[in-house]
Amino acid sequence: MKIVGCLLPLIPLAVLFVFVSPHGEPICAPVPPPVRAGADLAADLRFAFVKVITGEAGAPDQAEFLITRRFPQPDGTVRWLDRPRAFRLGINDDLGGMLILAPPGVGYWFKVRVDLRTPFVLVGINRNVQRTMYYEIRTAPRDPPDTEKIMEVVAKGIEVEVAVLRNTTTGSLLEVPRLMTRIRRPHQFNAIYDPIIPSDPDDEIQQFTDHPADYVPCPLTPPAPIKHAPDEGPLEDVRIRTGDELMKTDTDYYEFADGRLVWWEPLNHQLRVYPAP
Repeated sequence: MKIVGCLLPLIPLAVLFVFVSPHGEPICAPVPPPVRAGADLAADLRFAFVKVITGEAGAPDQAEFLITRRFPQPDGTVRWLDRPRAFRLGINDDLGGMLILAPPGVGYWFKVRVDLRTPFVLVGINRNVQRTMYYEIRTAPRDPPDTEKIMEVVAKGIEVEVAVLRNTTTGSLLEVPRLMTRIRRPHQFNAIYDPIIPSDPDDEIQQFTDHPADYVPCPLTPPAPIKHAPDEGPLEDVRIRTGDELMKTDTDYYEFADGRLVWWEPLNHQLRVYPAP
């Protein structure tokens, strides 16, 4: 028997919920309401600041955000909106809103009201804020000069806009840097730096759009490398544990936030990294 146009049995009705939003409004959606809203990996609803729209003829500037959310599926997996939705905010505007969308997993023809509201309000847009893209470790001459080197940390910075959001629930302020579309790695081949830039050039907006579940926003100022004296700290611990005498150094060395250790290896007169990339 051929069945034509029978689509309703495909809808997973068991996962439809009717609930009351934090604003007191009944909503029909395929998932429970979001627990958290933010830019971090623990949030069900995630957002990113992507653009400043400069006001014309004296009009105030606006900030554009992308918002997406995850939808638990009946089989225990999680799916995200097909693409983040854009919201343009003026000062004192709420971030997010209610949209009529087709949630993932039920077909493009079946739409519900999806809650993309957050507890945040835009309270400011700061320009020319210094953002540290990465820290690079380079060699420098010793004093007095000889064949061996010391190391120095060079911070690569760029000026960006920062959206300032106020959490209406807690009253706290959140600074969100604008995502960049063309981040370049250091020019030198095999440069030693942190945080790692996954591609060259790197497009943070595309990363957020394509992989919201995995995207980790970079803070304005990532943790700087930690300096250690020779014969002390984690490098000495690894040297003792492994018996690798090439981990012996005679000058200060550095520990990156991701755990990598960088030191000057005097026997072969070169910078070394552990674990090796």
